[in-house]
Amino acid sequence: MNEEELLLLKLHLCGLDLKSEMQIAKFLLTHESIPTKQELWSLLELSASKKEDLMTKLASRTLEQKLEKNLTQTKVLTILNSQYPEQLRESYRPPIVLFYQGDITLLERPLFGVVGARQSTHYAYEALKHLLPPVVKQKMALVSGLAKGVDGLAQRLTLEFSGKTVAVIGNGLDISYPNENKALQSQIGRSGLILSEYALGSPPLRYHFPMRN
Repeated sequence: MNEEELLLLKLHLCGLDLKSEMQIAKFLLTHESIPTKQELWSLLELSASKKEDLMTKLASRTLEQKLEKNLTQTKVLTILNSQYPEQLRESYRPPIVLFYQGDITLLERPLFGVVGARQSTHYAYEALKHLLPPVVKQKMALVSGLAKGVDGLAQRLTLEFSGKTVAVIGNGLDISYPNENKALQSQIGRSGLILSEYALGSPPLRYHFPMRN
């Protein structure tokens, strides 16, 4: 991870809002060096007290511990990296930092999504058994949210059909939610890909899921 990506990761771990993160990312994409303190402050539309709070966080031992944990226990991809998924980069307010476990090259495949009810039915099971095998044979990768019900069912069946699946979750990679999909999440981490914009230890808060979607 280079100096520019490290700055983005630090700001993300400090809880900088997405708009401010994007301003910094745009600066880094158009300049050959990281911003000076004066340039950083001019880029961030923050009050004096919030800037002071950010400086305190950037210099804290807590941040260093978070940084070390996320760099040693998971893999990190920033929007500055060439492997960052292009479709996501072009979306409205893409996440500046992604944490992942597994095979990041799956994002280079053609992708398809399956979402559905949180209470899966026998009909959903039969429909997915019919629909998934031909798609899996085309070497497409399933993208879903590892949610309770149809989402998790689709990912479980894709693995049974020897396909590849990408789980995009709304919490840290070290947390399983819902708990009933804990084994499935572990399996996807080994044979597929798990993505999150939330650092290790981040709980599954309600507002995370609209952003995840």
